[in-house]
Amino acid sequence: MLMSLVSCREDSYVIPLTKDNDVMNDEMYSPEVKIDQVKNGTVDVAQWVWNGDRLTDIRLSGNTEGTVKFSYAGDRVKEVVTTTDEQRRLVYTYSNNMLKRYSIFIDGDQKGTALVTRNSEDRISGANITFSGQYVIDMMQRFRNGDNTLISKYAMPQEFATLLDGMGATLDETASKETHNFKLVFNWYKGNVASEVLNGSVRLEIDPQRVVEDLSVLSAEMRMMVYSYLSSHNQLPVKVSFTDIATYTYDEMHNPYHGYLGDGLTAKCLSKNNILTATTKANMRIDILIGSLEIPLMNRNVNQESAYTYLYNDGGFPVHIARDGLTVIDYCE
Repeated sequence: MLMSLVSCREDSYVIPLTKDNDVMNDEMYSPEVKIDQVKNGTVDVAQWVWNGDRLTDIRLSGNTEGTVKFSYAGDRVKEVVTTTDEQRRLVYTYSNNMLKRYSIFIDGDQKGTALVTRNSEDRISGANITFSGQYVIDMMQRFRNGDNTLISKYAMPQEFATLLDGMGATLDETASKETHNFKLVFNWYKGNVASEVLNGSVRLEIDPQRVVEDLSVLSAEMRMMVYSYLSSHNQLPVKVSFTDIATYTYDEMHNPYHGYLGDGLTAKCLSKNNILTATTKANMRIDILIGSLEIPLMNRNVNQESAYTYLYNDGGFPVHIARDGLTVIDYCE
């Protein structure tokens, strides 16, 4: 997939990397070098609209038609509403001008909330994320469609969602009415997110006919318990636990997305520099739930590495970005 980001505002100038702006400090996203247009290949275009120093709209055309609208409370982003074939709304809440939480709504229904945590220096250190039970299944559908927005990307790597879908995973009646909790932690080094760690679990039901081979490797005692349970039940209850660890390295140049809240909290928006390498190690463990017992069924790992290379303008901002040798961004001559 080719993506280009072109034409920064001509009246823009470079932000010096001083102590005051070396990390996102909860103020309005207003970079001195402002994105004007993002091109995805030769078809999709995102036109960024500014009112002075404020980003007000992103207008989408091409294969994806729609808008992204930003509204403010004072100098803070209050809401980001993305309207395409559905409406996604991010709502940000502050206390003493510091970000405290943000929530996601899909077509008017609240799906999840992230409560922001901070370290002793008041730097954002992560989030405690809760989302509705039905959104678990919705996430699997979103990942199959390539969506990576907000709460969903903090809950289930695409490979795991595909695996669970192949197991006929559904929510039981109790779990569908519950909220599910994940914990996200950012680890910092010199103004950048050096790593992020996500942990959490959900309860699902799977089709035992789709995991016959996995059941066959259980001990005789465990198999007997499972098949005894299945003699009076059609579905197998499981707990699915996730751990996702991403580590990053950075260049020493300016990141034009520093402070951008269009997609919730990410390493990209929090860090002052541009990512050079990203390494992700994700683990999914599935345990069968029989009474109070948790019987290990399977353990899966997914590792992924990406490398980014850049060309920069005289002000130290990227003009060309390539991921794993493929062009993903061109902008700002």
